[in-house]
Amino acid sequence: MDQQTLVPIENFIFDGVSQRLSQCFNCYVQYSDAENKTLEFEKIRKKQVKFPYLFHNLISVQSIDDMYNNGVLARKGIWVNRESYNVRSSVRLLYTRFEMQATYYTNRDAGTDSVLFFMRRWLFARRLGYLKFNVNYGNTKLACHIELSESVNHPTQPSEMDAMPVYAVESTFTVLGYMSEPAQVTRPVLTKIKTATYVGDNTMVKPEIKDYYWNIKK
Repeated sequence: MDQQTLVPIENFIFDGVSQRLSQCFNCYVQYSDAENKTLEFEKIRKKQVKFPYLFHNLISVQSIDDMYNNGVLARKGIWVNRESYNVRSSVRLLYTRFEMQATYYTNRDAGTDSVLFFMRRWLFARRLGYLKFNVNYGNTKLACHIELSESVNHPTQPSEMDAMPVYAVESTFTVLGYMSEPAQVTRPVLTKIKTATYVGDNTMVKPEIKDYYWNIKK
């Protein structure tokens, strides 16, 4: 049984989260767990990106064990590749809950691209499910759901970030998705079946060999 490596599915999920956040809040989005945000701000300004910015980072991960087919996905995985008619590759998956934090930086308290804009948009996105998306992984499309926190903290006053007043609006959200092992397992696939028919006094009719070629969707 050969093993090859594949980019883990969580990498695509994190990219999908960034894209959906950017589309929903119409701002620059970056994954960042750096404690010193000043350096991150300097990098962004060099790209000539204007306010607002949104940073998000991972807090914790947890296995979702109450899904009905979680054990099957962990043991057998999903098909991701077809090398020939009789060889296919699979990757093991695990339903996972990602706890994440979002921090929205803006220089406005009200109006367009402001603190109040973000808070209002956040609550509507939570209620109407604006942030859900799908991930195409191998030959399979998998749904990812984002559950936003029901509250958003309003900053009492702007902080000084590199001598510039900046409001930092924080909240948390949960991504219901998957993690995968990078090892890609190649297995043989059944393509021929030998059948035998018996009639009367158990006399065997000439055995047949049937070929089966499975139609695998791309």
